[in-house]
Amino acid sequence: MPKGYLVAHIRVHDAEGFKKFGEIAMPAIAEYGGKVLVRNPNPEVREGSDSGVAIVIEFESIEN
Repeated sequence: MPKGYLVAHIRVHDAEGFKKFGEIAMPAIAEYGGKVLVRNPNPEVREGSDSGVAIVIEFESIEN
């Protein structure tokens, strides 16, 4: 079974709310076998002016 990946770039407008979300999301991600490969609150932007949190999560299969 091929691995699955979630790739996200998130703009955080409420740091406290995002922290609370992470406290809920991390156990759910782990429950389904997810592993955070990248979490960077200050990714390097080569083009444009976009900023935010870059996240890559790996799952053992796309079925999960």
